Amino acid sequence: MCEFPAGKLVGGVLKEEHSEYPNATPPSLVSEKLVVAGDLTGDGVKELAATFYCDKGGVAWPTHIQLFQNTAKGIAPLGQPFQMGDVNGGARTLPSSLKYANGQLVVIDQALLPMEAAAAASGKIKATLKWNGKKLAASSIQDLTVPQNGTLKTATVNGTWCLLDGKGKSTTKDCLTIDYPNVTRKGEDAQTLSFSTNNGFTVLSYFDAPLGMIYSSGVKIQDPANPSVTTSQLQKDRLYNNQTHEVFVRQGK
Repeated sequence: MCEFPAGKLVGGVLKEEHSEYPNATPPSLVSEKLVVAGDLTGDGVKELAATFYCDKGGVAWPTHIQLFQNTAKGIAPLGQPFQMGDVNGGARTLPSSLKYANGQLVVIDQALLPMEAAAAASGKIKATLKWNGKKLAASSIQDLTVPQNGTLKTATVNGTWCLLDGKGKSTTKDCLTIDYPNVTRKGEDAQTLSFSTNNGFTVLSYFDAPLGMIYSSGVKIQDPANPSVTTSQLQKDRLYNNQTHEVFVRQGK
């Protein structure tokens, strides 16, 4: 965490010092209220989820959530720490709530809105984290700042999306990699995404510029302007960029 060397916690605090920043605050438990127990792996045994704070001698880093499990040798880490910066846009704040519910973790945290400083985030999200067999991963993100933006199911947008050519075939030469809240395109810098959902469609934007609308497989599309046209059902996930008239299809779907 925060580029500190690995070590054993003593009283909930890492005693090792940062190799470059002697004034850095080592990873330590934020609060007992942000430590919860629950069966996240489905093996019938409860794990601990603990929220950690650290910095390099200045503004806090986004918090980390680390799982711990019982072993024959005592409590040990389970997987790598989940970085809240992966879902809150990089906001360097502390979650206000961490709860266990239905085999998942529910976190209330600040979120970074477009053009905001990381230390002064004004947004707010509710993120649901799920153990996927290897690590904690976000399964849904709800925008609490603008409720009408709805809840994003990350499974509907995450993955590699490749451009379709004029013949309707996908090419691996021009692809987008979405791992919400980030999207990258080959040869370009990563962009931070925002989202809104409406009637089953997800609209993605970055820095207030629209990226496109995602239609998930199975969604029925009807043209109200042409009632005689039969309602069609989408067979594969599509990402439509109305600005550039590009169509992307998700690989593996």
